[in-house]
Amino acid sequence: MQANSSSTPPEPTPTPSDPTAPAAAGRFSRTLRSRWLLGGLVALTATAVAGTTVAYASMSTTVDLSVDGEQREVTAMASTVGEVLESEGVEVGPRDIVAPSPDEEIEEGTAITVRYARQLDLVVDGEEETHWVTATSVSDALAQVGTDYRGSDLSTSRSMTIGRDGASLRVVTPRSSPWPWPGRSR
Repeated sequence: MQANSSSTPPEPTPTPSDPTAPAAAGRFSRTLRSRWLLGGLVALTATAVAGTTVAYASMSTTVDLSVDGEQREVTAMASTVGEVLESEGVEVGPRDIVAPSPDEEIEEGTAITVRYARQLDLVVDGEEETHWVTATSVSDALAQVGTDYRGSDLSTSRSMTIGRDGASLRVVTPRSSPWPWPGRSR
């Protein structure tokens, strides 16, 4: 008999009882790599979302917007009052009041006020007058006109709301009334 002169043991050969052993090891390796790839993609996506959020937050500004007395807080990517109004769909005309002015730079917490102009048609003792006011009630509109017509008969309530389409109002002052007023002689 001849002795084995080599000191390394012979390589094991796969046994016929487990023919899938090399294939299973390959699938495990691929699964492990795809999990690492999936984890990397999730981490990359989370980083991109966080970066976008931080960038948006640093470029956007939160301001207080009041339109005809209705206030709301808005966040816009704008640098001027006009850009904020545009982004919110608030259109203003030459008679409307905007404070601060539309070309004014904004910063965090800026308060923007918009008051729409309304046409107020008055018929005072038969004389027609047209005024533009930004008030939303008859009482406030008459104060803007410069007289509240105290003691006069009005064709509507002083607390009536004036919409954007304006209002018409008849006024009969005590001096022109056909009936006597208490304390007055004819």
